[in-house]
Amino acid sequence: MVDYKSIVKYFYELILCEFTDIDCWVGGGSILSFLDKREMYDIDLYFSSEEERTKCVSYLLKNGGVKIDDNEYTSKFSYNNKSGFKNRNILLDLIKVYYNNPTECMENEIDFSVCAIATDGMEVYKVANFENDFLKRRLIFNNIQNTFLNMIRVVKYTKRGYSISEEELLKLYIIIKHRNFIDTNIKME
Repeated sequence: MVDYKSIVKYFYELILCEFTDIDCWVGGGSILSFLDKREMYDIDLYFSSEEERTKCVSYLLKNGGVKIDDNEYTSKFSYNNKSGFKNRNILLDLIKVYYNNPTECMENEIDFSVCAIATDGMEVYKVANFENDFLKRRLIFNNIQNTFLNMIRVVKYTKRGYSISEEELLKLYIIIKHRNFIDTNIKME
């Protein structure tokens, strides 16, 4: 059984307590790392609008955050949380794709069901099959958008003890082939 209250408490105390005036939520792999008791590399923050993301950027810059990368999809900040919880420097990815709410985000943005979980510091939002797939440690595609990144993430999560079926890999292959990324005339030796 997944302890959803611990997710809310941990991420609220770690960072979301500082963003109570900003419509944002933590989602994806950082929550999975927390549940797996693995160290988090970064925390993905999602927003309901560009205006809300801009408020977060302003807050971070005003409170000692350092922008270390910026591209069309995300702005990455290094930030020492003011709350003092875990007293640590945090890498925050401020995602530049906007959704009305965490549920819409998890359903449309996140590749694997085991990563399709979010918290706004008050509640947990997840896709319907999250808990079942998490407990069985299996990778089931929730959404396939960036096939190259999806392939990298398959390797990443299988190294962490998750399994993926041939049927799920076939879904990825079909999309890659449909997008003409694979020359099917090449023979492997």
